[in-house]
Amino acid sequence: MMRRWAATVLTGVALVAMPVVLCAQPIPAEPDPAPVTIDQVAKTPGGPLTPQEEAFDRQLRQSYSVVDQMQGPLEGAWRLLTADGQPLFGFQLSDLPKGGVEGAWRDLRRQSALGGSGFIAEIYRDEDGLRMSFYERDGEGATEIVLTPSGPGQWSGNLWDDNRKIPVTMKR
Repeated sequence: MMRRWAATVLTGVALVAMPVVLCAQPIPAEPDPAPVTIDQVAKTPGGPLTPQEEAFDRQLRQSYSVVDQMQGPLEGAWRLLTADGQPLFGFQLSDLPKGGVEGAWRDLRRQSALGGSGFIAEIYRDEDGLRMSFYERDGEGATEIVLTPSGPGQWSGNLWDDNRKIPVTMKR
Protein backbone atom coordinates (compact mmCIF):
# COMPACT_ATOMS: atom_id res chain seq x y z
CA MET A 1 0.00 0.00 0.00
CA MET A 2 2.83 2.35 0.87
CA ARG A 3 4.49 1.70 -2.50
CA ARG A 4 1.31 2.43 -4.37
CA TRP A 5 0.84 5.68 -2.44
CA ALA A 6 4.47 6.76 -3.12
CA ALA A 7 4.12 6.01 -6.83
CA THR A 8 0.90 7.99 -7.00
CA VAL A 9 2.45 10.97 -5.18
CA LEU A 10 5.57 10.95 -7.41
CA THR A 11 3.44 10.76 -10.55
CA GLY A 12 1.32 13.64 -9.31
CA VAL A 13 4.38 15.77 -8.53
CA ALA A 14 5.80 15.03 -11.99
CA LEU A 15 2.54 16.02 -13.67
CA VAL A 16 2.33 19.24 -11.63
CA ALA A 17 5.97 20.15 -12.40
CA MET A 18 5.70 19.46 -16.16
CA PRO A 19 3.75 22.63 -17.02
CA VAL A 20 6.32 24.67 -15.04
CA VAL A 21 9.15 23.16 -17.11
CA LEU A 22 7.27 23.81 -20.33
CA CYS A 23 6.61 27.42 -19.30
CA ALA A 24 10.27 27.94 -18.35
CA GLN A 25 11.39 27.53 -21.99
CA PRO A 26 12.80 30.77 -23.47
CA ILE A 27 10.41 32.64 -25.68
CA PRO A 28 11.79 32.87 -29.20
CA ALA A 29 12.49 36.37 -30.46
CA GLU A 30 9.98 37.75 -32.88
CA PRO A 31 11.26 37.68 -36.42
CA ASP A 32 12.44 40.91 -37.97
CA PRO A 33 9.53 42.29 -39.99
CA ALA A 34 11.80 43.01 -42.97
CA PRO A 35 14.34 40.32 -43.88
CA VAL A 36 17.96 41.39 -44.22
CA THR A 37 19.47 41.00 -47.68
CA ILE A 38 23.13 40.40 -48.45
CA ASP A 39 23.68 43.91 -49.80
CA GLN A 40 22.63 45.51 -46.49
CA VAL A 41 26.10 45.44 -44.95
CA ALA A 42 25.27 47.71 -42.00
CA LYS A 43 22.26 45.65 -40.86
CA THR A 44 22.36 42.29 -39.13
CA PRO A 45 19.49 39.81 -38.91
CA GLY A 46 19.73 39.48 -35.13
CA GLY A 47 19.78 43.20 -34.33
CA PRO A 48 22.77 45.39 -33.57
CA LEU A 49 26.14 43.76 -32.99
CA THR A 50 27.51 43.39 -29.48
CA PRO A 51 30.92 44.98 -28.73
CA GLN A 52 32.53 41.51 -28.97
CA GLU A 53 30.91 40.91 -32.36
CA GLU A 54 32.03 44.35 -33.58
CA ALA A 55 35.62 43.61 -32.49
CA PHE A 56 35.52 40.24 -34.27
CA ASP A 57 34.11 41.89 -37.41
CA ARG A 58 36.88 44.55 -37.38
CA GLN A 59 39.56 41.88 -36.96
CA LEU A 60 38.11 39.81 -39.79
CA ARG A 61 38.04 42.82 -42.15
CA GLN A 62 41.59 43.78 -41.21
CA SER A 63 42.86 40.22 -41.80
CA TYR A 64 41.15 40.12 -45.19
CA SER A 65 42.75 43.44 -46.12
CA VAL A 66 46.23 42.19 -45.18
CA VAL A 67 45.81 38.99 -47.21
CA ASP A 68 44.40 40.96 -50.16
CA GLN A 69 47.46 43.26 -50.15
CA MET A 70 49.78 40.22 -50.28
CA GLN A 71 48.17 38.86 -53.44
CA GLY A 72 49.57 39.65 -56.86
CA PRO A 73 47.79 40.97 -59.96
CA LEU A 74 47.06 37.50 -61.39
CA GLU A 75 45.17 36.34 -58.28
CA GLY A 76 41.64 35.15 -58.93
CA ALA A 77 39.40 33.84 -61.68
CA TRP A 78 40.16 34.33 -65.39
CA ARG A 79 38.55 33.24 -68.67
CA LEU A 80 40.38 32.46 -71.89
CA LEU A 81 38.39 33.47 -74.98
CA THR A 82 38.92 33.04 -78.71
CA ALA A 83 39.28 36.13 -80.91
CA ASP A 84 35.52 36.02 -81.61
CA GLY A 85 34.66 35.79 -77.88
CA GLN A 86 33.97 32.05 -77.53
CA PRO A 87 34.97 30.78 -74.07
CA LEU A 88 37.70 28.12 -74.07
CA PHE A 89 39.05 27.75 -70.56
CA GLY A 90 38.50 29.06 -67.07
CA PHE A 91 41.49 29.51 -64.78
CA GLN A 92 41.74 30.00 -61.04
CA LEU A 93 45.17 31.46 -60.31
CA SER A 94 46.97 32.03 -57.05
CA ASP A 95 49.59 34.78 -57.31
CA LEU A 96 51.86 33.94 -54.38
CA PRO A 97 53.58 36.67 -52.32
CA LYS A 98 57.09 35.39 -53.13
CA GLY A 99 56.56 35.70 -56.88
CA GLY A 100 55.28 32.31 -57.97
CA VAL A 101 51.96 31.62 -59.65
CA GLU A 102 50.01 28.38 -59.53
CA GLY A 103 46.53 27.41 -60.53
CA ALA A 104 43.90 25.16 -62.00
CA TRP A 105 42.05 25.05 -65.32
CA ARG A 106 38.59 24.02 -66.51
CA ASP A 107 37.49 23.43 -70.11
CA LEU A 108 34.43 25.64 -70.63
CA ARG A 109 33.45 23.72 -73.77
CA ARG A 110 33.04 20.44 -71.90
CA GLN A 111 32.18 21.47 -68.37
CA SER A 112 30.72 18.18 -67.18
CA ALA A 113 33.46 15.97 -68.65
CA LEU A 114 35.48 13.93 -66.16
CA GLY A 115 38.76 15.09 -67.71
CA GLY A 116 37.57 18.66 -68.22
CA SER A 117 39.68 20.18 -65.46
CA GLY A 118 43.02 19.88 -63.75
CA PHE A 119 46.06 21.66 -62.40
CA ILE A 120 48.25 23.91 -64.51
CA ALA A 121 51.59 22.15 -64.94
CA GLU A 122 53.78 25.24 -65.45
CA ILE A 123 53.29 28.98 -65.17
CA TYR A 124 56.09 31.39 -66.02
CA ARG A 125 55.74 35.12 -65.59
CA ASP A 126 58.27 37.80 -66.44
CA GLU A 127 58.23 41.46 -67.46
CA ASP A 128 57.29 40.52 -71.04
CA GLY A 129 54.32 38.28 -70.34
CA LEU A 130 52.90 35.02 -69.10
CA ARG A 131 53.29 31.43 -70.27
CA MET A 132 51.13 28.52 -69.05
CA SER A 133 51.04 24.85 -69.95
CA PHE A 134 48.69 22.08 -68.87
CA TYR A 135 47.59 18.65 -70.03
CA GLU A 136 44.00 18.29 -71.17
CA ARG A 137 44.17 14.55 -71.80
CA ASP A 138 46.50 11.82 -70.56
CA GLY A 139 49.06 10.70 -73.08
CA GLU A 140 48.75 13.83 -75.23
CA GLY A 141 50.97 16.86 -75.49
CA ALA A 142 50.61 19.93 -73.35
CA THR A 143 48.34 22.83 -74.22
CA GLU A 144 50.55 25.94 -74.27
CA ILE A 145 49.38 29.52 -73.80
CA VAL A 146 51.64 32.56 -74.29
CA LEU A 147 50.19 35.95 -73.34
CA THR A 148 51.27 39.58 -73.04
CA PRO A 149 49.46 42.36 -71.16
CA SER A 150 46.99 44.19 -73.39
CA GLY A 151 45.15 46.44 -70.96
CA PRO A 152 43.86 46.50 -67.40
CA GLY A 153 42.73 43.01 -66.42
CA GLN A 154 43.37 41.65 -69.90
CA TRP A 155 46.06 39.60 -71.64
CA SER A 156 46.33 38.66 -75.33
CA GLY A 157 48.33 36.03 -77.16
CA ASN A 158 48.10 32.55 -78.59
CA LEU A 159 47.11 29.05 -77.53
CA TRP A 160 48.85 26.08 -79.12
CA ASP A 161 46.74 22.92 -79.05
CA ASP A 162 47.38 19.90 -81.30
CA ASN A 163 49.83 21.98 -83.36
CA ARG A 164 47.14 24.62 -83.98
CA LYS A 165 47.77 28.28 -83.15
CA ILE A 166 44.64 29.98 -81.85
CA PRO A 167 44.60 33.74 -81.06
CA VAL A 168 43.17 34.24 -77.55
CA THR A 169 42.42 36.82 -74.89
CA MET A 170 42.42 36.22 -71.14
CA LYS A 171 40.06 38.39 -69.08
CA ARG A 172 38.72 38.54 -65.54
